[in-house]
Amino acid sequence: MTTLLHVYKTVSAQLFRTQERSTVAEEAWARATRDEDIHIGSSDLTFGSRLDGTRIRAIDLIRNANLPLALAERAICALDHAYYSAIEHVREMDTTLSA
Repeated sequence: MTTLLHVYKTVSAQLFRTQERSTVAEEAWARATRDEDIHIGSSDLTFGSRLDGTRIRAIDLIRNANLPLALAERAICALDHAYYSAIEHVREMDTTLSA
């Protein structure tokens, strides 16, 4: 993968592009993102764990917020969809660049 910054931005873009936007998911992702994580290159061995850690922090923020259960579930679903779509998108880009 390229850089964590690119993945983080791709997740944010995916959240923004969904048919039913979740401002809760967008805010949680933005709050969970840490500068020290995204500015380290993706070539080190902690890349995947740092990325997953951000996802877990964002989900925890959603779960710990005082939200109706249905709203929290939709936000987590939107976040997971954006997260996994972003990873797939970046993998496809890397495969194309490597070929």
